[in-house]
Amino acid sequence: MRSKRILSVSIILMTIGMFIVMLYDGMLVIWTKDIGLGEHAFGYLISALGLGSVVGALLMGSLPKWHSKPLHMLVSLALVCGLLDAVIGLGGLGYFQLQLAMWFLFFLFFGIFSAAAMIPFSYIIQKETPGHLIGRVTGVSAATQAASMLLAPATGAWMTSYFKIGGTLLTAGLFMSFTAVIVLLMLNRILREKQGAVAETAAPSA
Repeated sequence: MRSKRILSVSIILMTIGMFIVMLYDGMLVIWTKDIGLGEHAFGYLISALGLGSVVGALLMGSLPKWHSKPLHMLVSLALVCGLLDAVIGLGGLGYFQLQLAMWFLFFLFFGIFSAAAMIPFSYIIQKETPGHLIGRVTGVSAATQAASMLLAPATGAWMTSYFKIGGTLLTAGLFMSFTAVIVLLMLNRILREKQGAVAETAAPSA
């Protein structure tokens, strides 16, 4: 028996991550204006996200060391992405000012870490899902991510009316980080439950 909780945690983290990505898709051009970078900066920052996504996916795919602890890697990447998002939100609120080159690096690393998270997530889905359920689990995962893509623009617009764009990104980043920290604190328990389930399944045949 494989741990359903591992699958659930992975899908939840990836759904939140997709929600944050879609927030950027609709708000980044306004965010660049709010911090005084101008409209031309939008193209550079989108390029940084795209370049980072390519680098992150290729780099994570070529590193085998995380295969023994894919959930640890996924949660750690989610925490980093949440913190980066929170910093970007603070910048949008005017707590500090950076040049375009520094923001380019921030978005480059955000692209790297967010794309890298997709690799252990896909690995977990394949490893933890029984063969006869792979279609159902993949469908649920795709549906939850699609739902977050649909809800993100409307939710972001509603939050922005109260917290501004910087506050919206800060809130999303802190929520992502908080969720990741909670999962990190529960990781040992989750993995022990999985080991116990495997032991119970193997016992009758021993």
